[in-house]
Amino acid sequence: MTKRDLKFLLTDMELLSTKKITEAEASAKDPETIYHEDEEIYEWEESDLTHEDIVEALLAKQTQDIRSIKNICTFFAVVLCISLLLAFLGLLA
Repeated sequence: MTKRDLKFLLTDMELLSTKKITEAEASAKDPETIYHEDEEIYEWEESDLTHEDIVEALLAKQTQDIRSIKNICTFFAVVLCISLLLAFLGLLA
């Protein structure tokens, strides 16, 4: 994961803020600090996030993703069990 990818992730998690800038301002900025979205130009604002803050946020995101996958798997396991139970009861009848 590059620094730029990390900035996008932190922006999505609302830990890193951005501001809209003009084309003239963008030409004078470092390309690593700006990005284009919906035909607009944005600049990442300086952050006081520490390395530990970033790691904690990424771990929280990973935990959330794991819980989502676990919930989906649990749902399909329950559906499978119910289907097998109904099929078994159908064979007994």
